[in-house]
This record gives sequence, structure tokens and C-alpha cells, in this order.
Amino acid sequence: MQSASVVAPRSCEYLELVKFETPLSSPEGQMHMRALVAEQVAKHGKNPALVVIDTLSSHWSADEDSQESIAPFMRCVSTIAEEFDCAVVICHHTTSSDCTPRRTGAE
Repeated sequence: MQSASVVAPRSCEYLELVKFETPLSSPEGQMHMRALVAEQVAKHGKNPALVVIDTLSSHWSADEDSQESIAPFMRCVSTIAEEFDCAVVICHHTTSSDCTPRRTGAE
């Protein structure tokens, strides 16, 4: 399996997914993300309350503004939330120097 880092306290209350080698914009990256959560659930014997992806842009190789690119990823995130009964937070920073939220084509 490919390399990725998972930050998880002993209790597995939350998982922070960082440093993916395969972009989350790819089907392989999405399958790996789900497998990492399942691996931590098996290791700790319970579901996390929260999964954090930090940051989306550092794990993405496709056009973030494209509905075609983001939709499969969002379906994967929804599936993880439902399957593991947890919340998923996706960190995504603004790019504007005046801190104005980004406007994307996916809105």
C-alpha cells in the first residue's frame, strides 16, 4: 500500500490524514483514504468521531474548481462519513490576500 501519514490519538477520537503520495483527486487516492480510516478503526476497535483532511490543495492534482473533479471525491467523503458514522472536515485555505473566501465554479 502507498505511504500516507495518519495522526491519531490513542483513543482514535479523530484522524488527521496528511501527506498522501497519491492525490485524493484520483480514484486510487480516494480508495486509499477509505482504507486508512478502516485500518485505524480495526486498530482501535471503534470509529473516529472526526476525520480531518489537511489541506485539500496539498493532496489534490486536478482542477479544484471543476465539478467533474470534485464530485467523485465528495461522494467518497460522504461514503466515509456514512460508513464510519463520523464527521469529515476538509481544510481549504483562501487564496486572496484580503482573506476574501474563494469563489469556485463548483459553487
